[in-house]
Amino acid sequence: MRIRALIGFCLFALSSAALAAKDSAAYASAAAKDHIGELATVTGRVSGVHVTAKGDAFINLGEPYPDNDFTIVVFSADVAKFDDLEALQGRIVSATGTIKKFHEKPEIVLKSPDQLKVKPE
Repeated sequence: MRIRALIGFCLFALSSAALAAKDSAAYASAAAKDHIGELATVTGRVSGVHVTAKGDAFINLGEPYPDNDFTIVVFSADVAKFDDLEALQGRIVSATGTIKKFHEKPEIVLKSPDQLKVKPE
């Protein structure tokens, strides 16, 4: 019975994330600062990827850090769910989630690979 409940919850969570992505607004990375608190998809070119000693990943869009427009954050507990994040350097990516402000910069924290799309080269 517990397994069915867990499977049901997982399916609900995944379908909710997919629906949210379809219904969210879309912004370029430079415009994200004007949309704090919104559920949105933010798109831009990766200007840098930094993985801390603790294992947290910071993916900067727009200009290189510290002048980046936007940051995609993947905390260490979730990094293993994603493919090689450092390979995103120079690629155009879209991240879906709630835009938050941290140290005066807009960011989205990713928990699932479904929240990150990479534009084909």
